[in-house]
Amino acid sequence: MEIFLAYPDEFYLPCFVAQEISAKSDEAFQKVIELINSGNIVVKEIQLSFLADSLNMRLGKGESEAIALGIELKTDYIILISLSFTSGHSFE
Repeated sequence: MEIFLAYPDEFYLPCFVAQEISAKSDEAFQKVIELINSGNIVVKEIQLSFLADSLNMRLGKGESEAIALGIELKTDYIILISLSFTSGHSFE
């Protein structure tokens, strides 16, 4: 995680994903809150909701909003992490 955050890039998190993470008060939630509070991650509302809704027919809402936000901001990368997959794994 530290290597990842050492890059001079900006990192964004869709509002829905932030809400999804905050529903669980676990280690992942605590780490994300720290990153948001430190300014390493910026929480943004998506504007391309029609795209997210369309993607949501096949993907989860969080993944759909992440992709829509990435397209909207013309990002170089979109990182999708399933917290159910990383459960039990460290974010360090």
